[in-house]
Amino acid sequence: MFCVELANNIIIRCNHCNYLIFEHGGGYVVNTSYEDHGENGMGNEIIYNISEQIICPNCHTKICFDCYATEYPVGSFNHSFNNISGGKFIEPPQWEMECEDEYSKIISTYGKIENNTFYDIADEMQKLILKIDNNASIVDNIDDRTFERLVEKLYRNLSFKTELTKQTRDGGKDIVARLYKTPVPIVVYIECKAYSIGHKVPVSTIRELLGTMEDANANKCVLMTTSYFTEAALDFAKRHRPRIELLDRDSLINLIHKDVRGFYIKNKNRI
Repeated sequence: MFCVELANNIIIRCNHCNYLIFEHGGGYVVNTSYEDHGENGMGNEIIYNISEQIICPNCHTKICFDCYATEYPVGSFNHSFNNISGGKFIEPPQWEMECEDEYSKIISTYGKIENNTFYDIADEMQKLILKIDNNASIVDNIDDRTFERLVEKLYRNLSFKTELTKQTRDGGKDIVARLYKTPVPIVVYIECKAYSIGHKVPVSTIRELLGTMEDANANKCVLMTTSYFTEAALDFAKRHRPRIELLDRDSLINLIHKDVRGFYIKNKNRI
């Protein structure tokens, strides 16, 4: 059986106004269903599906898309396809289907933390990412600037060109990330909040970041925290999706694990 997720970031162009919309591919819930092909078939077919609806931030056109991938017979990737209405994929979804045993084999051979061969070839921030993947409580004691550098590294690993702003003059953003997949780059403003778990990010912080993004005509703003968000903040972000994306502690740890998994598999031939 495979470990299945979307491997890339998605870029959609609105059919009505041509506005470019950026979505993190790894942030979607993958639904799984099964189809029995009977005695004459090859057992169960596993169907992976993502169904989403977004509203264009510029003209409010409804955009719906579905992504499918199938595993048939079990253990063998069959095919994938996407449907979209109201928009067009500029960077279409791509499924990543890695055998679960491959990552487990790498981990069992080399381990997950320092003093293994993978740790030796990692740069400073990648080493910190590897440590957090092994011990998530490290983020509870991380300082503001180190957290900003950590998030910047995660986005660079997602193919963004990044700029870390000055600490005292960030203007509501800590990182400017640009993705050059279209003639005009996708611009994402990122704010980082290294808070304790009990200190939730309030809605006022989200409002400030959205205002900064709109003043500069950025495509999206992301707020990432080592804590969580208040209900008011979550409600506000939901109303302004896809312009705003909130990534809490759980999302951060998941993003780190995905980054580490990709780092290990990418570099396995160097070991």
